[in-house]
Amino acid sequence: MQKLFYNTKNHTKKLCDFLFDLIFPIECLNCGKEKEWLCQQCFSQIKINQESNCPNCGRKTYAGQYCIYCQDDFALKGIFIAGSYHDKILKLAIKNLKYNLIKDLGIDLGKFLNIYWQNLEKNFLNKKPSQTIINSHLPHKLLQNPQNIIVIPIPLHPIRFRFRGFNQSEIIAQKFVQTNNLKIETNKLIRRKNTKAQAKLNKNKRLQNIQNCFAWQGEAIKAKVILIDDVTSTGATLNEAAKIILDNGAQEVWGLVLAKN
Repeated sequence: MQKLFYNTKNHTKKLCDFLFDLIFPIECLNCGKEKEWLCQQCFSQIKINQESNCPNCGRKTYAGQYCIYCQDDFALKGIFIAGSYHDKILKLAIKNLKYNLIKDLGIDLGKFLNIYWQNLEKNFLNKKPSQTIINSHLPHKLLQNPQNIIVIPIPLHPIRFRFRGFNQSEIIAQKFVQTNNLKIETNKLIRRKNTKAQAKLNKNKRLQNIQNCFAWQGEAIKAKVILIDDVTSTGATLNEAAKIILDNGAQEVWGLVLAKN
């Protein structure tokens, strides 16, 4: 009887999946190839970022760090940026994950973040930077001690989470930590304000919008932290979260995002 019930459940699920695929066929967002939201050929066309600029002023810097002129104004040490929001395929994938709720795209975007991270040393850390534009907190020190790293995805407000059904940053972060054998914390950093979408605001409004947005619950975190989000523009969201995390024991905080807008 139990086996029959199990088989019935399986058949029901297969029927539901078939009907869903019939009404909403899965096809590559870029080329239209069937059965994949992002086919391998189109995925391989997404350009990995191999340049680094200060996230605030745009001066050439080293692996996402703030330059010496801006670093004192930010709680973050820097932001690792995997790609560009002007990349057509990357932008399509991010927008469809967030706004069309295609959750499976989070796995593909997590893979893209991993490719960037695994090439980080080759692309940045072996290049000798100008000593005039970097600070002393070099990213290779972060990478050499992975057991002292905690990954924290930027949280959604509960209202937005209920509407979307998932946190896109958490899906991306889960794929990232699984591949790199890192620890993840998803419960201590909380979003207490249901803010307006940052993309619709200018720089000053973004700073006001995100102010006092986050809170911390639970024990202090005695580690270096990588904050993961999908897109950054001014870095305001990541920096506001970094302030709270540093106030609760973190040694230092970095951002890691799919793209910069």
